[in-house]
Amino acid sequence: MRLRRDRRVWPGGLSRGGTVVSLDQFLQYIFSGITNGSIYALTALGFTLVFNATQIINFAQGQMVMLGGLVAVSLHGAGLPLWACFVGSVIVVMVISVGLEQVAIRPLLGKGVLAQIIATVGAAFVFETAAMLIWGREALALPPFTGDTPIAVGGASLLPQTLWVLGLTVVIVGALQFFYRKSLFGKAVRACAVNPSAARLQGISYQRVVLFSFALSGAIAAAAGVRRSA
Repeated sequence: MRLRRDRRVWPGGLSRGGTVVSLDQFLQYIFSGITNGSIYALTALGFTLVFNATQIINFAQGQMVMLGGLVAVSLHGAGLPLWACFVGSVIVVMVISVGLEQVAIRPLLGKGVLAQIIATVGAAFVFETAAMLIWGREALALPPFTGDTPIAVGGASLLPQTLWVLGLTVVIVGALQFFYRKSLFGKAVRACAVNPSAARLQGISYQRVVLFSFALSGAIAAAAGVRRSA
């Protein structure tokens, strides 16, 4: 005997294989998806910046996001305001990312892509272990930047934090687009991504481009981590 799913659509709701989802729930899912997707988009930007410059996948990028949130929590615990925690976290993680490039990546630039990828995997384990030793295993969080009173939109609740996340993502993406298309150094970075050998022949410092890519990816990861922690 074959069972048939109920696919009726009830008034004011959406049907999914017999499970009715109200319009309010559907909007709430959309808001949550946009918020989480914006965080993932910023993390992916960091991956892309490093990959375009070096053709390697930085497996420590997720740990950079983690460090961004944890450093901001520590700074807030020291009594700094939230805006200073954001700026301080971006600077600290950017320095850590530059250190990763100097210690683990630069000595391996001529050793092949696989060696550099393995180095990022090792760095990811180092960062994660260090974070557990310093901050422990319990979940930590920052207070919201502008309160936690939800905004009612069509029966769903939109937190002010979501607007901060979306605004930050739009600003970073727009700034990167302007930088790569209008600035001289941005065009140099794009040239290295297309053909590193030809870029070197034109006098572009490939090592500077790689260093800049790691620094910028660390800053973006920190920004994503702070927004995720609040």
